Amino acid sequence: MAKEKTEDGAKQSQTEVTVIGAGAAGIGAALSLAKRGYNVKLIEKFTLGSGSSGRNPGRMGHGFHYVDVETALMYLRASIQVQREHPDYLIGGKNLAPNHPLMHGRYFITIDSDASPEEILKTYAAIQKEYERLVAEDPANEVFGPPDRFFRILEPHEYEKNVNMEKVALGVETAERLFDWQRFAIDIKEKMLAHPNISLYENTEVVGIEQGVLGESRFIIRTKTTDVTGISESFKTDYIVNSTWQDIEKLNNQLGLRMVPGSRTNRLKCLLVVKLPDSLKEVNSMFFCMGQHGMFSNLGNGYGMITYAKVTNMGVFDGLEVDKETQRLLNGGATNLEKKLVAEEMLVGIAEYIPDMIKAKIVDVKYGIVQTSGILSLDDLNNPHSSFHKRNYYGVREEQIGVVSNPAIKLFYFVKNGELTADFIDAQTETTELIKRYMHSIAEEAKKNKLPFSPDIEKAILSYLERYTSSTLQTALETREVDQAIVETMGVKSSFNDQLKKYFFSEKMKASYFKESEAKAESSQNAPQFKP
Repeated sequence: MAKEKTEDGAKQSQTEVTVIGAGAAGIGAALSLAKRGYNVKLIEKFTLGSGSSGRNPGRMGHGFHYVDVETALMYLRASIQVQREHPDYLIGGKNLAPNHPLMHGRYFITIDSDASPEEILKTYAAIQKEYERLVAEDPANEVFGPPDRFFRILEPHEYEKNVNMEKVALGVETAERLFDWQRFAIDIKEKMLAHPNISLYENTEVVGIEQGVLGESRFIIRTKTTDVTGISESFKTDYIVNSTWQDIEKLNNQLGLRMVPGSRTNRLKCLLVVKLPDSLKEVNSMFFCMGQHGMFSNLGNGYGMITYAKVTNMGVFDGLEVDKETQRLLNGGATNLEKKLVAEEMLVGIAEYIPDMIKAKIVDVKYGIVQTSGILSLDDLNNPHSSFHKRNYYGVREEQIGVVSNPAIKLFYFVKNGELTADFIDAQTETTELIKRYMHSIAEEAKKNKLPFSPDIEKAILSYLERYTSSTLQTALETREVDQAIVETMGVKSSFNDQLKKYFFSEKMKASYFKESEAKAESSQNAPQFKP
């Protein structure tokens, strides 16, 4: 469909797409779709960016905390893309001195690391080489400083003041910085509210999705506001982008899209927010790797965020939805005592690596979900060969015509995820037009062959075709005459039904039926009788 431009340059079309979930993935999808001219309804249960996406330190990783090279390089490319598209959100701004602690994240390879320093440094060299290649390919990719200063090995005297030296085998300084996700969410919300192609519905929960009425819409989405008003509303749409993170499979299930058992695991994590002691206000963010250790992110305002793996990873769930206890924590239902106990344990744990952290003051504990492919147990976190240690996939997938699932497996995959989602919707709109032509052809063939073509039959055929993905359906339509095959099947079924009706109402059939009924009645009368 042709797309016109408005005065501000945004493309426009009549095609509407409903994006459910306004976390990182939903934001990326809404922006990409709007840029391509789609009219986007963005529905969020709470407020934009307030879910798991907003409960993290925004560490714009370059891949240094992965040994898997493919994952590390994917992470690097994704972070470059985000920084190019949204360049004004690095904590500390653009005017920091080159050696300022907020300009360089530090990685400490522990003495009991799951991978050797040699293996880790080999991956780091591959990351630097890829950064060099990307900068040479396009100088605009130099968003993290010169390639020759991308990382360096530290001398022990550069970190011995702040780190427990008995824990560390090697220190590495990188060009990683923190992304101010909270400020980004505020700004991006303002941009969305002003965007001609985006309508944002906050505090609106999707309570049901069902198939639409033939000739009106592919789907009907039922919602209810989560504030005191509790207003119910319905939306008609032909395209759904499901970006609800841990609830993706739960919503898809309502459309008959069944989750493959063991296809993914949701993991409950907690993160500690602290007020830093003076001795740690001007230090680098630190990540202790590889394995189940800990992380500290310096937010630059006197506060920090901490994880300590043995406490942070709280539970795993591979079912359709998380349990009620986990949902309570995610919805902000943790008691002060629950938070206090978790926070104290995390603080003691991270102080094993950063001794002065024991002086930090507890501010809050935040809960969120991390998702990985396959089945994962907490014990698997200690297995360096587990799929947990890889994120070499974006997670976007086409479920059927009209439905795209969009989980951002890593926070900073969200821009790329948005592009991939928009690609799927582009393909689906084209395939929808193709389906319309084939449905018209089927109707003509049915009429020519004097076959019934009721709305129920039309709906059944349409539902069958739309269960394909756009690529598989287009391939099927290109390789064989699907319309003729469907009409032939209709003819066979119609002929069978005609014969069945003729036989059922024949004298021979009636006699056989009544004879069998009489025999059953007689048998029932002769059966043993039991008293109640």
